Amino acid sequence: MIWWESGLVHRDPISRMFIITLLTTYMFVISASKLPFNFRHGHKPPFPIFYQTGNSEDDLPECGQWSVCNRVDVYSVPWVERRCRCPGKKTCSMSLNDQDGHTVIAKTRQYKVHTTPYPLLCQRKEPCRLFSVRKRSEVEDVNTDTLCHCPHGHVCPHNHKDSSVILEPSHHRSRIRTYSGYCTSDVD
Repeated sequence: MIWWESGLVHRDPISRMFIITLLTTYMFVISASKLPFNFRHGHKPPFPIFYQTGNSEDDLPECGQWSVCNRVDVYSVPWVERRCRCPGKKTCSMSLNDQDGHTVIAKTRQYKVHTTPYPLLCQRKEPCRLFSVRKRSEVEDVNTDTLCHCPHGHVCPHNHKDSSVILEPSHHRSRIRTYSGYCTSDVD
């Protein structure tokens, strides 16, 4: 910490503000990564919360079954968009963990689903992941959307070329191909 001991920070207010901002950001990221994200009444999360409707919980509509109650953006510094209130004393997950049983993943966003059956498990013959593939000159541009979690002892494919992935019918002129991935046993 030569820059601190040299006295530069004490003489230069811009350097001092830069260092304070840097340290504050570092402490925020470190503390946010270690804290649990299922908060009880009275505790505030270490990231911003926005409301889709209004400015408070009271302004939100009540969630229906399978409604998206929170959208968690995890691209850089996490933030949450509250979309609806879970009925009764139930709370909507704000966890950054995408394996919390309430999450559908779309790129850097996690959609937290309000459910009465806790885990959002894939049903038999239901795809667990969709792949949208667009051919470019030398590469394939692939987007994935996780639809549900596979039951215990099963895995969802991570690549559209895996054996448990099926090409869906599409318009013959479409440059985008859609593939559906299905849960398979994780025992080889």
